[in-house]
Amino acid sequence: MCNINIYKFLIAFLSIVAGAVIAILFYFGFIEVLNTALLAAVIIAAILIVVTIILLIIPRNNKNITNCLCKYGDTMIFGGVGTIVFAIIAFSVTLTTASILSAILVFITFFFFFLTLISFLFLIDCIICKKCSRNSCSCNLRTEHDRRDEFDD
Repeated sequence: MCNINIYKFLIAFLSIVAGAVIAILFYFGFIEVLNTALLAAVIIAAILIVVTIILLIIPRNNKNITNCLCKYGDTMIFGGVGTIVFAIIAFSVTLTTASILSAILVFITFFFFFLTLISFLFLIDCIICKKCSRNSCSCNLRTEHDRRDEFDD
């Protein structure tokens, strides 16, 4: 089982900030094409879920991808599913500007979307760093999974 590291907290914090910015802009009427943005978020989240599943199918002997998926894959899938679920809810109600409930729904939807997107960026950074053997990576915090791999060799 992988331990949570500081980067997941960073991902969550950035997602909260980004979701809040989108919700505030929507609340004050600066975003008028929200349905298009929601549809784009759902499509991107679905694509990233599929990419994560494809990476999970790759044989386990590729430790670079396995370690990185252990650190960020759960956040990507959780965020992607949350994006799709809350976007469906947002499509099923009438979203109006200057409505607190609409702004909260927009915030939750885009929080999950940015959770998926930022997690994917961290995942790609982790894979590249592991392949290039760089030490200044977002994935070099040692986890229980890494310690077990040392003893498996």
